[in-house]
This record gives sequence, C-alpha cells and structure tokens, in this order.
Amino acid sequence: IFNDASHCVCMSTSGAHEGTTTITVFFEGTANPILPVVTQIGELFALCDALDVTDPQVAAGEASHLKMGFDGCGVVAGLPGALFAFGLAPQCDAVVARLEALASSSEACRQCLSVNVLGLSRGGIAALQLAKKLESASTALRDRLRLALLLFDPVPGNLVFTARHLDFLAAVGMPGVLTTASGVLDLSASPVSSVLAVYPHEP
Repeated sequence: IFNDASHCVCMSTSGAHEGTTTITVFFEGTANPILPVVTQIGELFALCDALDVTDPQVAAGEASHLKMGFDGCGVVAGLPGALFAFGLAPQCDAVVARLEALASSSEACRQCLSVNVLGLSRGGIAALQLAKKLESASTALRDRLRLALLLFDPVPGNLVFTARHLDFLAAVGMPGVLTTASGVLDLSASPVSSVLAVYPHEP
C-alpha cells in the first residue's frame, strides 16, 4: 500500500530520507489459519517477499521489508474468538511490540517505518484495533510511522447502534469491553495515513 515515507521526520542533514523499513501485517478472517493457505490473505502472505518476523524471537537484522501474519481469532481462541473476537488484542500487542523495537533500534535515527496492514473480516477489526493501540505509541515510533490499512469486509460482530447506544461501559470510558465495535468506532487520534475498506456486493 505504501512503500515511501514522505511524511516522516527522520531526515538527514541534506533533507533526504536515509532509509525506510516496510512491515506488512496480515490478519486472517475468523476461522482461517494464515498457513496453510485457505484465503487470499494467506496467499498474499505467502507471496509477500519479506522476512517473516511474526515470531518475536526472530531478529529483524538489517532487512528492509518485514512481514507478520496471524491466524483468525476463531483459530487461536476457539468459540470466544469466533463469537466475541477474543484473541485479536494479543496479536495487535505483538505488532506494537515489534514496531516499538524497530523504532528504538540502533538504526532508528535513519529509518522510517512504513506499515501496511491487511485484514479480512474480523481481521479487518484487528487492523482497526492495531490503529487504536498505536494512539499510545512512543514518540520515537509515531515520528517514524506511516500506517495504511486495507480492510476486506471488516466484521465487528455488533451493530453500530448497539455499540453507540447500548454499550454502557463504552459510555463511561471503557469502549471495546462489551462490544467489539465500540472499541474501534473512533480512530480520530490514531496515526493512520490511509484506509481503504472493501465490501463484497456479489456472492
């Protein structure tokens, strides 16, 4: 989606960008594993020519293109994942941890981080949750971050009406506890540069 860093502040003394690290994140749909391939999300993950750093033990090294891929929440959390999207938050936390590590690395002064996120169904909601979590990212990360989201038929599992008017915890400052939708309704403070949502209209 993005492979440049035109908005980042990490500049050399000559005013030119000295380096960009691109990380592409794939969130599968509810009941789908990222591998073996069962959807186009898994296919794109497999085809993405980048170092897989989903495992936190894998070092990014000097690679300029990284990728992370996650199974659907129904795969990792069973019925609670399928019904209530349990399992998405730890996946988003893993991405944030990786990004913070990259931003604080010894080469961070010359790197901009171009982050592309592709999510299907509940994976689309994971992409929005990631954007929400990045609202509280460190200054070092936010100054280097360009975040783009591509959402394939994002499915929160709750009606917007329910999230806005019946989620009493969201009304008292605790969004996302009772309904998944309430946690991602407002991304106005998130560092998103671009969002494209695609909804199928034919079977």
